[in-house]
Amino acid sequence: MLDAAFAAIARGDAVAALAAAQSSLEATPELADAHLALGLALQLGGDLSAAATALERAIVLDPNRAALHLARASLATAQRDPAAADAATSAAISVDPNSLGAYLMALHLALGRRQPDEAKRLLALAKRVAADDPQVLAAEGALALAVNDHADALRLLSQAAIALPDDPLVLAGLGLAHRAAGNHAFAEATLNRAIAKQPQAVGLRWALIDSLRRQGREVDAISPLRELLAIKPDQRAALALLGDLLMRKGEVAAGLDVYRQLILLPPFQLAPLDRLLQRMVQAGMQQPALAMLDEALARFPNEAMLWQRRMQGAGRDPLALAAVLQRWQQAQPDSANMLAASADLAEWRGDLTSAQAHASEALARDPSMIGTEAILLRAELQAEPAAALNRIERLLATSPAAAWLRALNFWRGQAHDRLGQTTQAVAAWEDAWAHSGDGEPLPAAIAASALTPSAGAELRRELGPPPRLLWSPPGGRPREVLAMLAQVPGFTVLDDRFSRAARADGFGPPRSDGGLASEAGWRHVIEQLGGDPSRCIDWLPHWDSRIAAALPGASLVAVVADPRDLLLNWLAFASPFAVRFPGLIAAATWLRQSLQPLLARIESADPNLLLVTDSQLIDDPAQVAIRLQQTLSLDALPDVATLTASRRGMGGLPVAFAPGHWRTYAEPLAAAFAPLQPIAERLGYRTLE
Repeated sequence: MLDAAFAAIARGDAVAALAAAQSSLEATPELADAHLALGLALQLGGDLSAAATALERAIVLDPNRAALHLARASLATAQRDPAAADAATSAAISVDPNSLGAYLMALHLALGRRQPDEAKRLLALAKRVAADDPQVLAAEGALALAVNDHADALRLLSQAAIALPDDPLVLAGLGLAHRAAGNHAFAEATLNRAIAKQPQAVGLRWALIDSLRRQGREVDAISPLRELLAIKPDQRAALALLGDLLMRKGEVAAGLDVYRQLILLPPFQLAPLDRLLQRMVQAGMQQPALAMLDEALARFPNEAMLWQRRMQGAGRDPLALAAVLQRWQQAQPDSANMLAASADLAEWRGDLTSAQAHASEALARDPSMIGTEAILLRAELQAEPAAALNRIERLLATSPAAAWLRALNFWRGQAHDRLGQTTQAVAAWEDAWAHSGDGEPLPAAIAASALTPSAGAELRRELGPPPRLLWSPPGGRPREVLAMLAQVPGFTVLDDRFSRAARADGFGPPRSDGGLASEAGWRHVIEQLGGDPSRCIDWLPHWDSRIAAALPGASLVAVVADPRDLLLNWLAFASPFAVRFPGLIAAATWLRQSLQPLLARIESADPNLLLVTDSQLIDDPAQVAIRLQQTLSLDALPDVATLTASRRGMGGLPVAFAPGHWRTYAEPLAAAFAPLQPIAERLGYRTLE
């Protein structure tokens, strides 16, 4: 029966091996080989704990047999117990210093520990025992592979494979050597043979998946990924890759189901969720994304980042945000993050008293929440600028991230401004711009054009009504006009040029070839996005004569101010379009040049131009609304009731200074204002008296 047990083990028949081993053990319970057979049969069947017990009994019965210790070392490796494997291998060498198998196993264990020098020492000992043995060649090849000598590894393992064509370790090593050498088709074939011999070898399956992908056969990697997950169903990397490949293949539902398994694996991890949410939103699957978030929250109700993502999913709907916040409060009533979110929502809704109360409570639980402390800071800027300045200086001393350095310095400038400290305010704003990252380069300033308003009239009649454009240089107040127009029924404000999904048609941002779209191209892109060019106004980051020539006869709403106010607002509040601030003198020079085409239009009494100034928006918004309706041929009068909200940012702080505030900075900004004075006079603004 013992011979039958070992024969069954050799052919991989776990059931027959176990039955024969148990019969043999009943007949000869004191025979070490009977316990060895039982241990190997149990290991083959996957019962590693019972196998260890049987092998240890065999060693007790015959402690001086190296083969028994080697069997125990092999089992310990399968159990991922390197300490036990090392101990058993050392025991095998101790009882038989000429045990080739012991040296080779010790060598592979050393490679697993990334100890090539120790592996080299053991290889020398193995060569003393049997230098020409193919197993020794295979071990030498594995060592060469470990030290990135790919050519030598391939040579040695290929030689070993000739002598041992079906050896699992040789096949595995040869497959990995082909992969390392870039022979991915050979690697695929060899690794498949190795996996057939070692179906539980997860590392070999990853190597196969990698070789398939490097051949450009990512779809073919789906099947081995599924097989890998059948062995290791909780392996995150495999789930993430499988979900990604299925979605790329177009099997969206299957891909989402795999990602769902990944996201619901404990402990919760944010990165795969964020990747999935981004793809789902890009694919227009907002509702399934929210359902996924809700399922994850049911599984992990104490994960603050999950709740934050769910709040983001509610968008700007105050009722939806409040409903999510209420659920969060029930799940984590003492959470600092929940209180911070409550403060953010209250501030956004204009309930500044509640915002400050929630922020104070959140900070009492977690003083490091700089974003929440900013709510208190914004409140102080309005009521106690000196206290705000003290808070800012304290926060700056903590060396916050670059984004916070920028924000804090902008606020520092606001505090100095409110205290009448103009020189310090300018210095603070310049510090803010120094931490603003790269940003977009300023568009080239194009000189004024001699094109007449009637140019291209015949083409316009063929294409339809001329385009409507809105533009404001940096430092203007375009959002007030946008807020008014956004309420006109059946009329659309196109503001996507200020987002990550901007239309690259050359009118800002530029096309990849650097050119501009024609009017026909402009219309085509809008229609592709589901818009109606005749029922919209396109908000441009920049306007000049080149754009005017490409869109002849377009109606332009230009929102401007005294150029000195533009420069000051640009310095202190930045711009909706994330352009670089090149320094005060360079920014003033660019503004002067960029306003030249507009001045040419104004002075030629262009009927397609509507000039809206900051003073008009503040002093007579109703008249501005009437002029907008007439110029843009709107079906309804724009709503001036939206202006109050559009003039305030977070915490109720203004988003621009009052018209004429530049005069307060006449002294510290004299050099920058000087080149703008002639432009201001041509626009009708008085000089400093």
